[in-house]
Amino acid sequence: PQVAPQHATVTQESGGFVLRDLGSPAGTFVNGHRVSGAVWVRPGDAIALGHAVELVLHVPGGQR
Repeated sequence: PQVAPQHATVTQESGGFVLRDLGSPAGTFVNGHRVSGAVWVRPGDAIALGHAVELVLHVPGGQR
């Protein structure tokens, strides 16, 4: 219930990966810090959607 249907996106771009917070009231966090808008994320970063779901960015083969 804390995660919105359209909470955030992660896309691969030429320089790496971009996390976009889509304005959910519960918030989006990277490594414990609340973010808004678009931020760069790296493999190993912990992405939390609200306080209920935590994901860790993992890229097969160690791609950067």
